[in-house]
Amino acid sequence: LGLSDALYRMRVGTVSLRHHWPRDVLTLSGTWQSQDPVTSANSTVSVPSSIGTYATLSWGHDFSPRTTGVASAQYGHVYGQFGYGQPGVVQASQGDSDTYALSATLMHELNDKLTGSIQVAWTNNVSSVANQSYTQGVIRASLRRTF
Repeated sequence: LGLSDALYRMRVGTVSLRHHWPRDVLTLSGTWQSQDPVTSANSTVSVPSSIGTYATLSWGHDFSPRTTGVASAQYGHVYGQFGYGQPGVVQASQGDSDTYALSATLMHELNDKLTGSIQVAWTNNVSSVANQSYTQGVIRASLRRTF
């Protein structure tokens, strides 16, 4: 887990369009996110601000009354700068990054209170800062119980 000694103010706005068919749903959404530092425990090190925009397309399909699949694709662009969130205290840019993500999830209701799911996800982050780009593949399996 990552740790941060800074307090951030985050603002997020999302717009979505959704179309339903009897067994399918198609969703297109756009998100804007701003993250500004409010304070930092270590005032000698700059704390990054960032602004990001994301576009997501997802498709859900009911295979049966108890089994559902969801596939999604996302593109995001984040840019930022170093500073403390105060006017006049801004330094050089921390660089831009582009994120491409794909995922596929299959969920099955095992009984009235227990649902199992498996997800395959892939993320590629391309950064303009040296050694900050990465590609990640994840397989998740989960059980969710409601009470």
